[in-house]
Amino acid sequence: MTKRKAIPAKIRLKVLQRDNFTCQSCGKSPALYPELLGIDAFPKLEIDHFDPHSKGGSDEIDNLQTLCIFCNRGKGNDETLNRTIQDKISTLLDTINPEIRKVINSDGKAKIVANDTDYQELVRLNSLCNAFSIQVIPNTIFGYQAMYNAGIYTINDNHAGKVNFVLTPI
Repeated sequence: MTKRKAIPAKIRLKVLQRDNFTCQSCGKSPALYPELLGIDAFPKLEIDHFDPHSKGGSDEIDNLQTLCIFCNRGKGNDETLNRTIQDKISTLLDTINPEIRKVINSDGKAKIVANDTDYQELVRLNSLCNAFSIQVIPNTIFGYQAMYNAGIYTINDNHAGKVNFVLTPI
């Protein structure tokens, strides 16, 4: 059995930079844990293949992603376990309202009214991959269908605080 060639350092660095030195599955990043520098608990990042090398996947940059050692080793060569942060953002946007992605695809941006908890999760996920520009429209609105015409309204109105913002892909 011959040992496969390692991914060149230059390609590895490009993948790490593209992915903001962040695990594309769980969001761990060495930058988030500076107090652990040099400690074994420090999240170690690896380069993973979307389409596994063992199943014919290439070493092209579009087939590579950054994963922490735990996500990569847990995934193994099962490509069905590929779930990136951008996938999680898409799922969250669909949970808020499936119209959001349709409007972004047609208009290039979407004006949204979302529950504060959904908004905070979107901001957290976006900070890991920087896929969107999020511009808050300064107001806080409360209650069922408050400011319903202010943008694409959340499906799950929980009668609590809402955030009105514009979401634009970067």
